[in-house]
Amino acid sequence: AVASLLSGCVEAASGALRGLTAAEVALVLLVAAHVLACPFTKVEESFNLQAVHDLLFHRTDIAQYDHHAFPGVVPRTFVGALLLAAA
Repeated sequence: AVASLLSGCVEAASGALRGLTAAEVALVLLVAAHVLACPFTKVEESFNLQAVHDLLFHRTDIAQYDHHAFPGVVPRTFVGALLLAAA
């Protein structure tokens, strides 16, 4: 049962990766390895990830930024996220 489940997962993953460039596949594999190695992100890291998300997806629409709900984390994490998003 486990072997057939794993076989199905591998088949689904290979189908999902079809059509991606080598760099995109490498990025997906890197993210998957990180999730397996460190499944629980620390609180500060999650705030940093959210800040990067806000910068990349909301850009200049500051009203949509998550820091309005959690204002205490902005001074500690926003500058690093800004540098990362700018890279």
